Amino acid sequence: KSVAIQTRYALLIQKAWRRCCALVQYAKEVESVARIQAAIRSWLVRADTAAKGLAAVTIQSKWRCYTASSSYQKIAKLAIAIQMLRRGLQVRRELQFLGACASAIQATWRRYYAEVQYQVDLIDIILVQSICRRRMAVVEYKKQNAALIVIQSLARMCLAQKRCSYLREEKVERKRQQAASIRLQSVVRRRLAVQARTKQIQAIVLCQSMARRKMILRHQRREVISAVLIQKTWHGFTSFVDY
Repeated sequence: KSVAIQTRYALLIQKAWRRCCALVQYAKEVESVARIQAAIRSWLVRADTAAKGLAAVTIQSKWRCYTASSSYQKIAKLAIAIQMLRRGLQVRRELQFLGACASAIQATWRRYYAEVQYQVDLIDIILVQSICRRRMAVVEYKKQNAALIVIQSLARMCLAQKRCSYLREEKVERKRQQAASIRLQSVVRRRLAVQARTKQIQAIVLCQSMARRKMILRHQRREVISAVLIQKTWHGFTSFVDY
């Protein structure tokens, strides 16, 4: 009986101990599960918070990028409009400056062309006058020379006649020879005088033509130098405008 009682008590004690151990183990497991759940929930909360924070940061960055891009586009449009206005004003000013320069160059060129045309006309008039005067001088000289030759021949004839009348007492043959020699001398002298005068006229005409040719060449050189200076000025102006 005592053994049975002891056995029963031992069983009760074992049950109680086992129940206590099971409760302790269960409490430990529950605590572990609670800790695991808390850790998981905290991790989930942190992950959710991080995701929401990243999303908020992304939304903020996108919104700031959108606002910045919209403001930048507005500023860029305004800057482009200002640049367009500025460039249009600058182009209009350059066109006005180029128009004024072109007008000045045209006026200078027309004045220069008129002066050159006037000089050419003046040279032509001077050449025509010189040719007419030379021809008139030659004609007058020929007339004077012919008159002088006639006068000389008449004077010589008179002298010869006087001498012949004075020497008429001498032999007739000698008189004829003297008259013939006098006539031959007059003819030879007349021809020599005409040839010498013709050579002098030709030399004078040649000198005049050479002098006028030199004057024309000098005038042409001046015109070429003036044209080269105008071209250099124009090229310099165009290079300056391009620069």
